[in-house]
Amino acid sequence: MVDEAFFRWLLKRPEGTTLDFKRDTQLSTKNARNDFIKDIVSMANTERETPSYIVVGVSWTPEGGAVIHGMDKQIDDALLIDAIGTDRIQPIPRFSYTPLVVDGLQVGVIELPIDRSGPFTPLKDFGDQLRQGTVYYRSGSQNSIAVGTKLREITSWFEKGEANASPAEASSHCWDEFLDFVHGFERGRRYVLVTDRIGGDASATLAGLGMPPWSAAIDFDPNSETDGILSKVGAAIRQSRTIHLVVKGDRPQIHPERGAHWFFARGVQGRNATLAPDEHKPWVRSYKKELSEQLSHLHNAFSPSPTCFVVVWQDSSLLRHLRTLFEEIDGHFGDSAEVVIATEHPASFAELAEENEARLVTISVRNLCSGLIDQFGHPTRRPQDRCAVPTKSGAPHSFD
Repeated sequence: MVDEAFFRWLLKRPEGTTLDFKRDTQLSTKNARNDFIKDIVSMANTERETPSYIVVGVSWTPEGGAVIHGMDKQIDDALLIDAIGTDRIQPIPRFSYTPLVVDGLQVGVIELPIDRSGPFTPLKDFGDQLRQGTVYYRSGSQNSIAVGTKLREITSWFEKGEANASPAEASSHCWDEFLDFVHGFERGRRYVLVTDRIGGDASATLAGLGMPPWSAAIDFDPNSETDGILSKVGAAIRQSRTIHLVVKGDRPQIHPERGAHWFFARGVQGRNATLAPDEHKPWVRSYKKELSEQLSHLHNAFSPSPTCFVVVWQDSSLLRHLRTLFEEIDGHFGDSAEVVIATEHPASFAELAEENEARLVTISVRNLCSGLIDQFGHPTRRPQDRCAVPTKSGAPHSFD
């Protein structure tokens, strides 16, 4: 959902392949309309795994960042749709406009979901800005013409649903941003994975999530051990750590350096006494005290080391569970804890992140896992024993 919290989160991000800032969007002249069409089709044609956004009423510079100016009046979304027109672009890309009032100023956000019905091209020449049949795309923060290899990559992305180039190339700053937020998984800091059920195309690369030095995990998927995330990452974790499976009532000794305290926050399928209903209120009655005691147990074992909770989450229906967890983390860890949320649906998490001062980074599970695999290489090899070179994704590729 595009709301004020998400808008403010967008303001903190730089322009790039999936984000553009416009001080105003005038559609009253042909040139202005053609520029708008070019912006829309360029973003719609760009290989990506997350929606793209055009923020209107805001200027942005690399030196000063985003500045809210506002608009004289809101844009009529009917005019936006008419500007594209069935006689100008085919197929017509999907997009939506959300008007907002922020700090008393009129602003708006155009959202372009992933739409694989393209490539989207002009039906004829429109002035000097648009050429018939040309495939435009975003290259960094600029609109460019796709030719040669790039044209083949974009066409393949639309046909197969897969990017030939690294998907993270479209937003190369995302991996660097994530790695910065987690302090490069540095020694002396404890890391806790927080996750729910991860499905879809990401499952093939989930093993990468087993490579960071997790001292603990808080897992909201009751089926994790059989066909969920634990079944995918367990082998990688066991290369360097012993996994201790923990259910309600368990209080095993915690070994932050060589162990992974894996707590099932909604129980385990097959152990009915541990299971709780999906709904938030019954879950709170059954698990809030347990969650509090588990976090207290972790804090006592980790102290005085700072702790970073890394949230990899897909199910928006469980966000109230996540909010409860954040409240308990703050209660037990206070300023010694940081929370980083990695998601390809930032609009769903912006308000929650702002409320809890969590870091929010837009990155797909597949890109995250690929970056982790490049970052850590073989899980038994120490980082200081490897050399690294940069890759398209921005994550380093390691070798002996």
